[in-house]
Amino acid sequence: MNYFVFVIIFSSMLVANSINIAVSSNMSFVINELKNSFLKQHKDIKIRTTVSSSGKLYATILKGADYDIFVSADTIYPQALFDKNITTHKPKPYATGKLVLFSQKQIKFDKAINHLLDKDVNRIAIANPATAPYGKASLEVLKNTKLYDKVKDKLVYGSSISQTVLYAINSTDMAIINKSAIYTNIFKKYKYNLNYIDIDSSFYTPIKQSAVQINDKESTRLFFDFLFSKEAKALLSKFGYNSL
Repeated sequence: MNYFVFVIIFSSMLVANSINIAVSSNMSFVINELKNSFLKQHKDIKIRTTVSSSGKLYATILKGADYDIFVSADTIYPQALFDKNITTHKPKPYATGKLVLFSQKQIKFDKAINHLLDKDVNRIAIANPATAPYGKASLEVLKNTKLYDKVKDKLVYGSSISQTVLYAINSTDMAIINKSAIYTNIFKKYKYNLNYIDIDSSFYTPIKQSAVQINDKESTRLFFDFLFSKEAKALLSKFGYNSL
């Protein structure tokens, strides 16, 4: 066989046996467990993930980034890709995310979301509403509770929900973050009703998260189907999501 023909065939086999996944930042805490569970059944497949805000990932896909699957924090961005004929199928919801109010310092949380008005709260982290669905939901919370105008000068915006989580544990007084972060090792020392509480879901539009296939490769289809399996749903529930 011609050497160059062999290289082309071998390279094609590698591509066919790999998956390049664009993953929204809120899923950064669970994606590795999903990958490991999937790879127990498909040891010959290589998986690469790129984690960022959904809006930024959407923009890179529009510019031609070579992803096979887009796991978003909402449905709007995947639907927009489908409407532009960039994906092979319609987006499919896989989970609903939740918000929590977090404080490094222990407090009673007897005032719920209104603790954002406490005198010692000078910096409040939320994700950027322009690119992060969790940031958009956080802004809804502040506006629906009539707090936005009172705290807008204290807001510190993370470029993604992952960066917002880093702000929450390192540099701000309080933060509105994704509940899934609470189930990771870095939050083990923090306690419910002392360091964080659930934010009333009536204050924000349900964060329905969807994934979409960008091509019909067999490896793409296998992981996409796995995302909706019992194993995947159990992992999503473990991290505080309502699996769909």
